[in-house]
Order: sequence, then structure tokens, then C-alpha cells
Amino acid sequence: MNTRQKILLAAVSAAALSATASAANAQATSTATATASVTLLAPIAIVKDADLVFGKVAKAVGTATIAPGGGLSNSTNGPVFVGTGQSAAAFHVTGENGATIAWTAPTTATVTGLTNPVALTYSWGGTAPTTLVTDGDSDFDFTVGGTIDIVLADTTSTTAKTGTFTVEVHYN
Repeated sequence: MNTRQKILLAAVSAAALSATASAANAQATSTATATASVTLLAPIAIVKDADLVFGKVAKAVGTATIAPGGGLSNSTNGPVFVGTGQSAAAFHVTGENGATIAWTAPTTATVTGLTNPVALTYSWGGTAPTTLVTDGDSDFDFTVGGTIDIVLADTTSTTAKTGTFTVEVHYN
């Protein structure tokens, strides 16, 4: 075999090996395409419309209650609401109608100057709603009542007593 034939044979052999390697690589590789998508929900927000206000209460041992709907009651021979201005707390939630939501809602509020925390009661009853059901314009209102339990140690001071509680709502 002359040099020219050797070069030709080498070129044909290299081409054959290259084609075999390309075919093997093509069979070992595969691709797929996915679509990325997102649905943006209306922002969720909660705003306080009113505070939980017990107002003036005559000093006595016992309980005084403001229902979530605003009704007042007290224990027999217990503290008595004096005057007007008592109110349940009120909140306004806006967001995407029908969206799944979750709440962080405390059952008590600490009030400086009272021995016992204020027990909180929500207008939704025992379990907070898990779906934002609105009146068609993407909002939801609820109220919070409370019960103060005055003990003898609390009756020594006539100063105003205050505290806070935080309600949180978020998409779930």
C-alpha cells in the first residue's frame, strides 16, 4: 500500500469513527421543554377599623365582657360598665376572593395593670375561616370582643390600663 492509499484509508477510518461517536452521542442525549407560569393574586392586607374599648368600668371583682357584636355583659355583683363608648375591635381584610388564607389570632391580650390577660373572642366563632370569602369586591370584615377578669389586686388603682394584640392574615 502506498502512502496515498494509507492516507485515504486513515481518512475513511477517521470519518467512520466520527460518525459512530456522533450517533452514540445523539442517542444518549434528549431534551424537553417546560412552560413557566404564574398567577398573581391581589395583595392581601388587614387594617384595624376600631379598637377593643372597655371604657370606664366600676371597680369590682369579677368579669366584664364586650361581645364581638358589641353587646355588653358583666358578672353578678361584678364590674359595671359606666357611660358609653365601649366597642369591639373591628378589622377589614382585602385580597383575592376565594384564595386560601391562614390567620394568626391570639386568644388573649396582655393589659398593663391587670393581673389576668383579656380573653379575646372573634366574630367568626371557634375556628378562623380558611378561605377568603368576600362580598364580591374582595374584602372581609370581622370583629373581636373580649372579657376582662378583674381580681382584688386590680381594684387598687384607678388609672387607665392599656395593652395590644396583633392579628395577622396571609395567603396559604
